[in-house]
Amino acid sequence: MVDLLQRTIEEYDTNRFVTRSWVVRHNDEITFERLVSQLRRRAREHNTALSAEDVRDFENGNWVVLYLFDHDAVLIKAGRDELHLQKQPVWLEGPIDILPGETALWYKEQIMAAAQDRP
Repeated sequence: MVDLLQRTIEEYDTNRFVTRSWVVRHNDEITFERLVSQLRRRAREHNTALSAEDVRDFENGNWVVLYLFDHDAVLIKAGRDELHLQKQPVWLEGPIDILPGETALWYKEQIMAAAQDRP
């Protein structure tokens, strides 16, 4: 699992990283299911530009997902691409323990390492 994550995480920042929805599906199943549920709900709402096609694209791994760590909390957003992601509100928010234990610890360690490696 670690090798897969190291190869596929696209961007690190001090307290965040962006990855693809297929990585979330394979390594953070609880979050993936919660995001799919949010996307389906939003696609059903008439005042959004999201559709059933967006749900399929997300499930097929074609969306980007942002994890933002703030102390012991995690904020998660998803979007079709980086531009769409920037315009999205937070989709999921909660204490770090909403993530599966090993996954959460690994993500947090990677964030800390990325922050220490910056000049």
